[in-house]
Amino acid sequence: MTCGEGGSAFCFAANTQFYLTSRGEMCPCDFTPLTVGRFPEESIANLWNKMTATPPYDQRAKACRMQDPEFRKKFIEPIPLKGPYPFPLGVS
Repeated sequence: MTCGEGGSAFCFAANTQFYLTSRGEMCPCDFTPLTVGRFPEESIANLWNKMTATPPYDQRAKACRMQDPEFRKKFIEPIPLKGPYPFPLGVS
């Protein structure tokens, strides 16, 4: 089941959840290789505010973004093969 298919009415990424990697990188969710920065260099509150103010996470999504071909084309496919991973959100 995917987000929006019978389980929930929206994607939780950067809405009610985030993922913090073992190196402190804050990501919208554990399936999204994007980051807004690293804790403890920045506070969780500052990272959260930055993430929720940056497209596409400045709006709610009705379904899992990673399963959306348009999201992947715009935000995931441009990530260079050599990374870095997670890739800084807002960098093209």
